Amino acid sequence: EDVLGLPQVGTTDDFFRIGGDSILSIKVTHKMGQKLGRDIRVADVFKYKTINKLIAHVKEDKLIEIPMTTSKSAPLSFAQERLWFIEQYESGTNAYHVPMVLEL
Repeated sequence: EDVLGLPQVGTTDDFFRIGGDSILSIKVTHKMGQKLGRDIRVADVFKYKTINKLIAHVKEDKLIEIPMTTSKSAPLSFAQERLWFIEQYESGTNAYHVPMVLEL
């Protein structure tokens, strides 16, 4: 109601049929996320267009906890490992360094 500027919104009202759009869906997900303490994606509003369906989906959705690390370094990606290997194997190559000057 607050985001759409309507006096009353029912739990079975389709968000987009009552005036919602993609920009308002961002506002709705932000406000709902704050109230519920959950991460609600904008894509969920497009998929579950009513409050009933969206809340049912949010209740089913499990939170994923990612453990915190204290490591100061991160593992290399596969592409970074490949470049590091080539650099070590060829003992310093400029194959991936293409110097040039462009004037726009």
